[in-house]
Amino acid sequence: MKHTIKTIVVLLACFAFVPAVAQDISTQGKEFWLSYMHNGFKAHPDGGWVTTQVLISAKHDCTGTIYNPNWTWQEGFSVQANSITTIEIPSYFCYHDANDYEQVTNKGIKIVASDTISVYSTNIAQVSFDASFVLPTESLGDDYIIQTYDQSTRPGSGDYVTANLTSAFLIVATEDDTEIDITPTVKTLGGKPAGQTYSITLNAGQTYQLRSHRSGNNRDLSGTRVTAHDCKKIAVFNGNTLTCIPTNMTNGYDHVYEQAMPLRSWGKNFVVTSSTDRDYDYVKITSAYDDNVITKNGAILTTLDANESYTFKLSAFDLSCFISATQTCAVYLYHESFDDSSQSHFGDPSMVWIAPIEQRINEVTFSTFDHYKINITKHYVNIIVKTEDIGSVYLDDQPIPSSNFLPVNGNSEYSYVNKQISHSVHHLSCDNGFNAHVYGFGEANGYAYMVGSNAIDLNTAILINEEEVKPYETYSSCSANTVDFLARVNFQDYDLLWDFGDGTTSTQNPATHTYEDEQVYPVHLVISTEQAGCTAGESDTTLFYVNIGHEYYSVIDTVACSPFYLGGQLYNDPGYFEHHSTTASGCDSIFELTLDLQYTPNPTDIIPLDTIGSHWMVSATEFQVNDYGFKIYDHEPRCVWERVEWSLSDNCNWVLLPSDDQKSCQVYVLGYTSDTIWLSATVYNACSGQQGIRREHWLVCSFYDVEEQTTANADFLVTPNPNNGEMNLNFEHLTGKIEVKIYDMNGSLVDHLLTYGGTSRSTMNYMMKRHEPGIYFFVAIAKEGTIAKKVVVTQ
Repeated sequence: MKHTIKTIVVLLACFAFVPAVAQDISTQGKEFWLSYMHNGFKAHPDGGWVTTQVLISAKHDCTGTIYNPNWTWQEGFSVQANSITTIEIPSYFCYHDANDYEQVTNKGIKIVASDTISVYSTNIAQVSFDASFVLPTESLGDDYIIQTYDQSTRPGSGDYVTANLTSAFLIVATEDDTEIDITPTVKTLGGKPAGQTYSITLNAGQTYQLRSHRSGNNRDLSGTRVTAHDCKKIAVFNGNTLTCIPTNMTNGYDHVYEQAMPLRSWGKNFVVTSSTDRDYDYVKITSAYDDNVITKNGAILTTLDANESYTFKLSAFDLSCFISATQTCAVYLYHESFDDSSQSHFGDPSMVWIAPIEQRINEVTFSTFDHYKINITKHYVNIIVKTEDIGSVYLDDQPIPSSNFLPVNGNSEYSYVNKQISHSVHHLSCDNGFNAHVYGFGEANGYAYMVGSNAIDLNTAILINEEEVKPYETYSSCSANTVDFLARVNFQDYDLLWDFGDGTTSTQNPATHTYEDEQVYPVHLVISTEQAGCTAGESDTTLFYVNIGHEYYSVIDTVACSPFYLGGQLYNDPGYFEHHSTTASGCDSIFELTLDLQYTPNPTDIIPLDTIGSHWMVSATEFQVNDYGFKIYDHEPRCVWERVEWSLSDNCNWVLLPSDDQKSCQVYVLGYTSDTIWLSATVYNACSGQQGIRREHWLVCSFYDVEEQTTANADFLVTPNPNNGEMNLNFEHLTGKIEVKIYDMNGSLVDHLLTYGGTSRSTMNYMMKRHEPGIYFFVAIAKEGTIAKKVVVTQ
């Protein structure tokens, strides 16, 4: 027998301590970095202005600060639950002008909130408007491939158009001393040659914009590789300063942009839906690896090598299509320019990331966009769900009728709906997840952005005995079982090594291993590839646990004066029995019971030993120092206890405290043991005329400790430890600004602090606002590194 138990462990190699829940990273978070690319329409003869905004939505009431860490500008904000707050950022602190290219600038913006938020940005200029989602810091990566549109090269009316017909991207650093390698696919505006890698170094909040050259027909930066050293996270935004869609048009130019997803979040399967009020959309696919076979509705569309792209038209009559790839790729949808030949100038280019269906999210609060200088008149949202979920999709807390959905062309497992919505704040939810993007059109203007997505790592999936196990989880098995390991890896060329945690390794995939001892083993999967992220050629290491549990076999030969309880089961008759149950690790437990009952039992004489709480079997695999209640009770008032004596078997680090009347007791689990612990209650009463009726309950504690981790050359102290929720945090060995994140053992973030070390404020008194007794991780992130400290909180 087996099952998976989620626990908290520490990921080694490149990654700092991250709790299990952080694996479900998404576009929602508490900390964000962003900046703004150049918008070519700022140079419009009727313009000369640009407006840079962020829109912030929240699930709960919260507050925060938006600021430029390299300047003095900052602004506080507050957001009410399920609403939107709009903040206009002075362009001086965040916007990259036409000449701000291939140079380091201090135009990065940081947003910090007290609770989970979603952030969207807009870049507005004369007759130009587009929007993007913004990724939280934990969803950023270190390795990106740029995708822009196939840049227009036909000059339009006015020199400002000709001067701004470039594709572009923008990098924002989140840490000091971030070294970044850039390999452009075309010549840059500053003269960097195509195909040659060069490096830049940025500090936190510094930015770097790169634009393509402005001569010839090939100005598309798609396929450009941007990789940060030492696993340092960067934010990347890509798009075009001005372009037409398609490129052969001579009117309908616009600036388009979207935040780039890190390479590890790219996927293989996509649903693309056509846009309302457009004759065509343009879909562009960029491949991460060679020999990537792309299919559309089951038919081969093209084969791409690494960094190559392919664009096709999606007609409004097509409605939808299903894209599948043999290797990971990125898919963007682009809205076309307005038709030159028509009298209507309704809409204009914009771009939106099409999230892989593997990155579905289950709820988000989002807003449509408009501005008094732009006047967007129609807004829409396209929603994609599994067909089986079409009856459980809610927009603004109202179910969307199942009849509104259409099956996706090429894959009826998924369905979609295109809905016109009001210009307002909206809430979208589906318990089993959805993909969605919102867009809108006005006179010669349009916008589009993805409303939300997960951003989990899709590079590697680990299966143990055909059951998927995420990093930071524990898989429980039994000593008699053979364990089969399988890694599904998206990298094209890689070397793989299993370290089974008991001194043995294997390079096979799949691999089979048998463990000799009953304990928890830290298992490492090491994947070495030049395309694994971090620094090329280094290893990407994933850690998870395999728990080899106990299979109990015991013999009990006992005499009882009344019905006998074993493991919650009642035995009314004497004889030989085999009692089967399951341990906390999911392993078989067998007791051979030979029972001698010395009288004919009477149902009214039943004296069971039962749990007061929800735990029949004590198991600290939940990683909680906890207490468990047990009680002896009777069914007849005539059975009066004279006394009850409680006892625990020896050699266990637990505490037993009987109640005043002795009818119940509390067992406090303070440590761990690998043995079965027997809880006994000897009952002296008048029910049967017998004295000393003994009741026993067996308990199992499989408490596996978690080591503290540090990547720092200094320490911080938590005293006292254990404590009752009030403690002192000492940071005198750390310097500068310190971020402290506090996680419970389910991986949930329970608090978030900012403080400073190396000063008179090095020691702070801290009281946990809301807590349950248990173990917590205090993760301090400072200039010296990351430190994870285990703190035990009692009643």
